[in-house]
Amino acid sequence: KLAPYEDGYVSASDVMFEVKEDGSVTKVEMKDEYSKVEISKTDLTTGKELEGAKLQIIRKDGTVLEEWITDGKPHSVEKLPVNEELTLREITAPDGYEIAEDVTFTLKDTMEVQKVEMKDARTPEKTTEKTNAPKTGDNQKIWAFVLLALASAGTATGVTVYRRKKSKMTDNK
Repeated sequence: KLAPYEDGYVSASDVMFEVKEDGSVTKVEMKDEYSKVEISKTDLTTGKELEGAKLQIIRKDGTVLEEWITDGKPHSVEKLPVNEELTLREITAPDGYEIAEDVTFTLKDTMEVQKVEMKDARTPEKTTEKTNAPKTGDNQKIWAFVLLALASAGTATGVTVYRRKKSKMTDNK
């Protein structure tokens, strides 16, 4: 019989037992095992665990199975559905970090602790050089003006040359 995966149970290990000569059986107990997962929320570049992120584990139908705020250590969750695609979603990122893309994962039918990691990238820092530099939109306007001026000068030069050629042709006749 298969374990009830939807409820987070996994297949239990085989249990050895002994039948004695008199037909009695050594007392045996089989314990149900369930899925165990550790969720890590880390800095993309340093790999350091982050605190202050609000995370959720969600089923495909949108049901939230677990929600917590990271504390700088991996978060353990037990009894999540097995063999079903789940989503790890960041609702709010720690200060100075961008919200990460969703991570999808599927827990296997195993008693071992499974690991899922979500990485956050730092928010790009604004430097004083960037704030003093002209905005890209301003640069585009300046370049548009320069190109327009050059185009006008080139057209005017082309017209002048054309007229000169034309006037030389009339002089030769």
